Amino acid sequence: MARNRSPKGKNVRTGIAFHPNLRYGNPAALRGLTVGLSTLEIARLLHRHPRTIRDWINERRPVPYWAVELLELLELLELLHQAHMEMLRQMGIDPGIRTDSADTAS
Repeated sequence: MARNRSPKGKNVRTGIAFHPNLRYGNPAALRGLTVGLSTLEIARLLHRHPRTIRDWINERRPVPYWAVELLELLELLELLHQAHMEMLRQMGIDPGIRTDSADTAS
């Protein structure tokens, strides 16, 4: 069945504008969130094949919404981690690996 949409984003039959599919993310946002990362690194972060990542970046396939949202969350998590480490440093606490006393009492 052919779609009744004109190139301008309106339904040809009714003339009403349609909304973009919200199931897909913005390829530009994906590229912006992954600046400096290789395709293989992005693929490992998102648990996808590198070819899929290349297809998303080159806009041969639509980017799923969850991919962009996950990268945004990972970026936020990294910022929170950096802020936490800076607070520990300012308090004079060594942010090294934590060991519990139960682990060392053998």
